Amino acid sequence: MWNCPPTSNSSIKTFATLLTVIGEFAQAIISKKIAKNQFEIRTDKPNIEVSWQVTGIRQDAYAEKNRIKVEVDKDPKDKGTYLHPEAYGKDKRLKEGCHEGMFK
Repeated sequence: MWNCPPTSNSSIKTFATLLTVIGEFAQAIISKKIAKNQFEIRTDKPNIEVSWQVTGIRQDAYAEKNRIKVEVDKDPKDKGTYLHPEAYGKDKRLKEGCHEGMFK
């Protein structure tokens, strides 16, 4: 039985769990769903190491009103520019939001 952090309570909905078996081939499942901040992993072989990750969607008032946009299209004037052009070996004049007069 694994204990989840205290934030994993009724403010979270739609849990997603990722399991990765480490070291050898084996099957791993969530044998008990998340309830009371706990869940259980079961494997078909003994002494199997399993890496796990649990994510969820918050359902508190703030989160409901401020959903994160997964992907946002750039403004047409910013196409071809970068937030951090130096990280890509590009000229600093290609920084998003810059204009030619800024570098004179």
